[in-house]
Amino acid sequence: MPKINNKKLRIAFIDPASICEKYPFPAVNPLGLCYIAEMSKQQGHIIRVFQKLDINIKDFVQKIIDFNPDICAFSVFTTNFNFSLKLAGNLKNKLNCLIIFGGSHPTGDPTIVKNKAIDFNVIGEAEDTFSELLNFIINKKNNFDQIKGISFKKNEQIIITKPRDRIKDLDSLPFPYFAGLPRDRYKRVSSVIPIAEQKFAGVLSSRGCPFSCRFCLSPALWQKQIYFRNPKKVVDEIEILTKKYQINTIRFLDNDFLINQKHAFEVCDELVKRKIKISWGCFGSLRNVSSVLLQKMKSAGCAEIYYGIESLKQKNLNKQNKKLLIKDIVNGLKKTEKAGLLISGGIIIGYPEETEKDLIFLNKIVHSMPIDRLELAFLTPYPGTALAKTLKPNQYLTKNLEDFNNQIPIIKTSISLKKLLFWQKKIYLDFYNSKEYKKTVLRKIKKYPETINFYNNLFEWLNKDFNLKNTKKELKINSGSFLI
Repeated sequence: MPKINNKKLRIAFIDPASICEKYPFPAVNPLGLCYIAEMSKQQGHIIRVFQKLDINIKDFVQKIIDFNPDICAFSVFTTNFNFSLKLAGNLKNKLNCLIIFGGSHPTGDPTIVKNKAIDFNVIGEAEDTFSELLNFIINKKNNFDQIKGISFKKNEQIIITKPRDRIKDLDSLPFPYFAGLPRDRYKRVSSVIPIAEQKFAGVLSSRGCPFSCRFCLSPALWQKQIYFRNPKKVVDEIEILTKKYQINTIRFLDNDFLINQKHAFEVCDELVKRKIKISWGCFGSLRNVSSVLLQKMKSAGCAEIYYGIESLKQKNLNKQNKKLLIKDIVNGLKKTEKAGLLISGGIIIGYPEETEKDLIFLNKIVHSMPIDRLELAFLTPYPGTALAKTLKPNQYLTKNLEDFNNQIPIIKTSISLKKLLFWQKKIYLDFYNSKEYKKTVLRKIKKYPETINFYNNLFEWLNKDFNLKNTKKELKINSGSFLI
């Protein structure tokens, strides 16, 4: 391990690559890194955040080398783990720096420190762990096994320390670093503001989730606990983003913004009270949707909610421990549409027991759902999830981590790989071509004219970014003529 002789460290925080190039505008301010970066900055260290985006890899590496960091700290997802590992090895050879990994994949698989390029791995919530690790490094303490929430190598043995308690007082954390980020690259298809006019940022009002869906890493990452920020602090941050950086679009990146209605109400009330003009979206669950809350959200600038529907078959929801009923999905979507909010709906296909009849059923019933943006994902067994822990080796179609992006089938079913991909595309095209969908679009644009921007953003994505050839032609629309 390289020796560090400085009290003031130069730290490169690295967001290596997008999760999946097929997703629309995957770049976002990397909040996990940015919270840690701002804490490190306030502790006197020299920091810089590097996002790969579409920069040539040679140029990207050179930018980091020019910064000459003592430590390179990576935020890593499963799909970019191999890329991150190669990049880390390259930087270590050129800079002789310390390499620290953290994020969802390192939390799900702490044994990644077996790789020579990685010196330390941070497990779970990182702020306190990273700060303590820096102090040990600066003060040349070698008893790293005293630090909770890390893994590292000691005498060729992998050491995984005890879990660290969650941060209960989220208001003790500084606002995440934002100044030096490539802010012009952050966009969202789901906005009612045209792509060219968007200035976007992600914000957290809470951390965690009390549920244990089998395909989700949240139980490992957040220990089934959820903590909330003071609503006034949340809106303080939004106010800074709007006034200092001219942000006009945000998304609450909470696992479920709707889970604590009192908290959500207070955030909305504060936005209204301060007359903050911003268009925003959030992630939500359909378990207990409140019409009153939805109306309050609409009045506070909410334009769209992304719901994790996951399946329209109760057997699939039950087997994945979703704790969600089909009747709640139907009722929740109706309430959301009635409140005038746009709906993005995520549905998983490729369940182990799924048959072609199930996909035929999905393709038919989804047309009746008031969904404005449909997103289909393949069931993916991310390391550390309950799903991954119970799958047998012969149930995998591939173990190539680059394929763990939700857009490539990973788990064997009775349906062939070719047929699964066929059905994914067919469901998309049939849904967007359906009479029901076109009626939904026309109805919403007539009542809420600003939504035309949402649909234009959406169709541009379908045509260019989702590998659906000639989508506009297949949908028999033009960006203007169908929507006006």
